[in-house]
Amino acid sequence: MALLLPLLAFFACRETGEPSSPAKAPPDAAAWVEKGKGIQQAVFAALSEKLSTTMAEGGVPAAVPYCRLQALPLTDSLANVHGVTIRRATLQSRQPANRATETETEILAGFRREILA
Repeated sequence: MALLLPLLAFFACRETGEPSSPAKAPPDAAAWVEKGKGIQQAVFAALSEKLSTTMAEGGVPAAVPYCRLQALPLTDSLANVHGVTIRRATLQSRQPANRATETETEILAGFRREILA
């Protein structure tokens, strides 16, 4: 469970759909933060519920394959529901798909400084 929180805390989201028209005002940053928090809570609740059930039925040996195989389809379905992209990003990636972008690297480095301060 402790491993899921960092994965969920560092997700990036963007609106999907039609491109913005020049007449449309940019969204309020506070509104985006609140939307992101709501999505994070929904995803965390869904993953926590499924993981708790899996652990209750089969312990840690059942939880590891669940996280590896079933967490991504669940987050993908929730991303579709909320109209966003949810992905893993890390500074020390073993998989190229999880390597943080330049912006994510700056954000994650800031989180690291805050935690270590």
